[in-house]
Amino acid sequence: MMGPTTLAEIKSGLRAALARTGKDPIQWLEERIAKLEKATEPDRKEIELLHGLHHVLGNGIKENAKRGPKPRPTRARRKSRAAR
Repeated sequence: MMGPTTLAEIKSGLRAALARTGKDPIQWLEERIAKLEKATEPDRKEIELLHGLHHVLGNGIKENAKRGPKPRPTRARRKSRAAR
């Protein structure tokens, strides 16, 4: 697909592709990473890619959700910005 693609569309596409294995996508990624790291000649590029996918699909979502919204600027910061 050409053109602008949102992050949500990319994530849903990845989840759908990983769901074809019949396992939980995160579990499948963890098992695949472990298998590659135990190999005698591991493919570092593939491991790095899978770690990135794991972060985007699993940990990245949870960590961002914990942070919550950014705090609003205090009056002092608003005034100092206006003075610039």
